[in-house]
Amino acid sequence: MAAMDWGKVLTDMLAAAQGVAKDKWPALRKDAEDQFKVLTQIGARIEARKAAQDISETNARFLMSQYKIASQNVLFSVEGLANLLVEQAWNKALDVLRDAVKTATSGWILL
Repeated sequence: MAAMDWGKVLTDMLAAAQGVAKDKWPALRKDAEDQFKVLTQIGARIEARKAAQDISETNARFLMSQYKIASQNVLFSVEGLANLLVEQAWNKALDVLRDAVKTATSGWILL
Protein backbone atom coordinates (compact mmCIF):
# COMPACT_ATOMS: atom_id res chain seq x y z
CA MET A 1 0.00 0.00 0.00
CA ALA A 2 1.33 3.45 -0.91
CA ALA A 3 1.92 5.91 1.89
CA MET A 4 -0.79 8.47 2.52
CA ASP A 5 -0.12 11.94 1.12
CA TRP A 6 -0.49 13.84 4.38
CA GLY A 7 0.21 17.18 2.68
CA LYS A 8 -2.88 16.64 0.53
CA VAL A 9 -4.86 15.59 3.57
CA LEU A 10 -3.89 18.87 5.26
CA THR A 11 -4.91 20.85 2.17
CA ASP A 12 -8.23 19.00 2.01
CA MET A 13 -8.89 19.58 5.72
CA LEU A 14 -8.26 23.29 5.32
CA ALA A 15 -10.54 23.45 2.27
CA ALA A 16 -13.30 21.62 4.15
CA ALA A 17 -13.06 23.98 7.12
CA GLN A 18 -12.88 27.05 4.89
CA GLY A 19 -16.01 25.95 3.06
CA VAL A 20 -17.93 26.06 6.32
CA ALA A 21 -16.27 29.14 7.85
CA LYS A 22 -16.70 31.25 4.69
CA ASP A 23 -16.17 34.94 5.53
CA LYS A 24 -14.93 34.05 9.05
CA TRP A 25 -12.09 31.97 7.60
CA PRO A 26 -9.43 34.69 7.92
CA ALA A 27 -9.92 34.73 11.70
CA LEU A 28 -9.70 30.93 11.92
CA ARG A 29 -7.17 30.08 9.20
CA LYS A 30 -3.84 30.35 11.05
CA ASP A 31 -4.96 28.45 14.15
CA ALA A 32 -6.75 25.84 12.05
CA GLU A 33 -3.69 25.32 9.88
CA ASP A 34 -1.42 24.93 12.91
CA GLN A 35 -3.75 22.43 14.57
CA PHE A 36 -4.49 20.46 11.41
CA LYS A 37 -0.75 20.15 10.77
CA VAL A 38 -0.35 18.55 14.19
CA LEU A 39 -3.20 16.14 13.52
CA THR A 40 -1.86 15.11 10.12
CA GLN A 41 1.58 14.57 11.68
CA ILE A 42 -0.04 12.28 14.23
CA GLY A 43 -1.83 10.49 11.40
CA ALA A 44 1.49 9.99 9.62
CA ARG A 45 3.10 8.72 12.81
CA ILE A 46 0.28 6.24 13.37
CA GLU A 47 0.52 5.08 9.75
CA ALA A 48 4.27 4.46 10.14
CA ARG A 49 3.91 2.74 13.50
CA LYS A 50 1.14 0.49 12.20
CA ALA A 51 3.29 -0.49 9.22
CA ALA A 52 6.09 -1.32 11.66
CA GLN A 53 3.58 -3.25 13.81
CA ASP A 54 4.58 -0.98 16.69
CA ILE A 55 1.12 0.28 17.75
CA SER A 56 -2.24 -1.30 18.47
CA GLU A 57 -5.52 0.13 17.30
CA THR A 58 -6.44 0.90 20.92
CA ASN A 59 -3.22 2.83 21.51
CA ALA A 60 -3.57 4.64 18.18
CA ARG A 61 -7.12 5.63 19.08
CA PHE A 62 -5.92 6.97 22.45
CA LEU A 63 -3.07 8.92 20.84
CA MET A 64 -5.32 10.49 18.22
CA SER A 65 -7.95 11.30 20.84
CA GLN A 66 -5.49 13.20 23.01
CA TYR A 67 -4.29 15.37 20.15
CA LYS A 68 -7.83 15.85 18.84
CA ILE A 69 -9.04 17.22 22.17
CA ALA A 70 -6.07 19.54 22.56
CA SER A 71 -6.40 20.86 19.01
CA GLN A 72 -10.12 21.35 19.33
CA ASN A 73 -9.65 23.36 22.53
CA VAL A 74 -7.20 25.67 20.78
CA LEU A 75 -9.71 26.35 18.02
CA PHE A 76 -12.52 26.99 20.48
CA SER A 77 -10.36 29.69 22.04
CA VAL A 78 -10.16 31.79 18.85
CA GLU A 79 -11.57 35.22 19.70
CA GLY A 80 -14.55 36.57 17.83
CA LEU A 81 -15.86 33.30 16.42
CA ALA A 82 -18.97 31.47 17.50
CA ASN A 83 -18.26 28.01 18.87
CA LEU A 84 -20.92 26.57 16.58
CA LEU A 85 -19.08 27.85 13.50
CA VAL A 86 -15.78 26.51 14.81
CA GLU A 87 -17.37 23.16 15.59
CA GLN A 88 -18.92 22.86 12.13
CA ALA A 89 -15.63 23.72 10.42
CA TRP A 90 -13.78 21.36 12.75
CA ASN A 91 -16.16 18.49 12.03
CA LYS A 92 -15.81 18.89 8.26
CA ALA A 93 -12.03 18.86 8.56
CA LEU A 94 -12.11 15.82 10.84
CA ASP A 95 -14.24 13.96 8.29
CA VAL A 96 -11.31 14.34 5.88
CA LEU A 97 -8.78 13.23 8.50
CA ARG A 98 -10.93 10.29 9.61
CA ASP A 99 -11.14 8.96 6.04
CA ALA A 100 -7.40 9.43 5.50
CA VAL A 101 -6.44 7.63 8.71
CA LYS A 102 -8.87 4.83 7.94
CA THR A 103 -7.28 4.40 4.51
CA ALA A 104 -3.71 4.70 5.81
CA THR A 105 -4.27 2.09 8.52
CA SER A 106 -6.30 -0.34 6.40
CA GLY A 107 -9.54 0.24 8.25
CA TRP A 108 -8.84 1.62 11.71
CA ILE A 109 -11.45 4.21 12.68
CA LEU A 110 -9.69 6.39 15.22
CA LEU A 111 -11.89 9.48 15.26
